[in-house]
Amino acid sequence: MHPQPISGAPAQPLAPASQPIDEHPLEFTGSGGEYFRVWIVNVLLSIVTLGLYTPWARRRTAQYFYSHTQVAGSPLEFVAETRRMVFGFLAFAALYIAYQLAAETGQQMAAGLLLFGFAALAPFLWASAMRFRLGATRWRGIRMAFTATWKEVYLASWPVFAAAAIWTAFFFIAAAISPHPPIGTAGDGPALKLPALIPAVIGLALLCVVLTLLCAIRLEYNYRRLLVARARIGGQVGHWKPVYADFVKVWLATALFFVIALVLVG
Repeated sequence: MHPQPISGAPAQPLAPASQPIDEHPLEFTGSGGEYFRVWIVNVLLSIVTLGLYTPWARRRTAQYFYSHTQVAGSPLEFVAETRRMVFGFLAFAALYIAYQLAAETGQQMAAGLLLFGFAALAPFLWASAMRFRLGATRWRGIRMAFTATWKEVYLASWPVFAAAAIWTAFFFIAAAISPHPPIGTAGDGPALKLPALIPAVIGLALLCVVLTLLCAIRLEYNYRRLLVARARIGGQVGHWKPVYADFVKVWLATALFFVIALVLVG
């Protein structure tokens, strides 16, 4: 963490590089058995209430992990208002239901517009969620904050739009090289027909999957770096050290473990 000058005050000279910085590693004091009790209650209540308990479940989960995460011997606190979490959940659920209705009733234009709307709003929703979460986080009574600008958020979100462009290009290229082009209309028109699975289309799809995975890794890296670098506690901001290659290694190891698990189960 590095000191941040107060707005309006004269800038303070940077501390010499040789000056030591106090390091306080995070310490998690929870256990699998404790969290299982929280998790199973959340799952059962979510099932009984048909998902309406989700905001309360998320709040209980955050409070458990925060209260068992200590920095310099003091735990974090999650003090978010349940009312705001419920409102956010209902707004997201309404948008999701609208998309499902449009897709299932054959309103392809409306479904497409909603899908592109989700992609355009995804950075805004993520940043709003981070501002809400950090604003509801306390440590020794000191409030945290997320100070990234909307320009920084959308610049960090370029992998979202890159992935959308990749699959848009795939649709047009696959339609051009397929023996029968994909079609689909609403109502009594012809049913949806996908491009023929010729080797070229299959190879193109696999390439798009790999590129999409790289975009997902880059998006997580960009968001986590922005979250740490623009997080503030009191008058100090965070400092980010990992590089993109570290995230690629973790994702590849996770994917390899997933494939091995599928093979063993099979």
